[in-house]
Amino acid sequence: MNPNNIQQLRKELLEQRQSLAHDTALYNSIVLQIHEHVLIALNALSHIQTIALYWPIRGEPDIRAVLIDWCCQNPKRRLALPITKKNQPLTFHEWALDTEMKPGLANIPEPFQTPVIEPDLIFAPCLGWQGFDQRFWRLGYGGGYYDRSFADFALVTNPPIFLGIGLEEFELSPVQWQTQPHDIALDGIITEKNSRYSKGFVPHQ
Repeated sequence: MNPNNIQQLRKELLEQRQSLAHDTALYNSIVLQIHEHVLIALNALSHIQTIALYWPIRGEPDIRAVLIDWCCQNPKRRLALPITKKNQPLTFHEWALDTEMKPGLANIPEPFQTPVIEPDLIFAPCLGWQGFDQRFWRLGYGGGYYDRSFADFALVTNPPIFLGIGLEEFELSPVQWQTQPHDIALDGIITEKNSRYSKGFVPHQ
């Protein structure tokens, strides 16, 4: 696909999502449905203790509340947010409601002087997503940060689980978007409709 077409697709998806988010009642309902499926996934992944999430921007579904509640149920559980350095893999640093924050790359809030965490599970926001033959991929903003991070994680013995958070209507066909060799497949995708897992991934561990 022509790179210009990909950028146009990203622009259109972002505009559609932000327009949807302006309908507060509808969007809050969608996000609450996503929360329900996040909890279903976490109940299946009962061994998980550390989760990396994202600070929502540009109408991304906000899953902070449901993960804070999950974290409060067990003192051993911890949450982390990414710290982004230009053209580098992400690092994930501990985060709680009282964590001091500072503006990071693209002015996104990041934890200030908290320890690095190696997450068991990473939730990544999807601008768009694609499912084919029981495999799933995310379309992001084009910076490649999650792809670089998971290329590194692929080298460790027990890489974290990688789940996308997206909207059902933003599923993309191969005509709209063709994945590239550098794109890293998700272990699953969570939308307001359900949770889907990639072929070979077993959520009950």
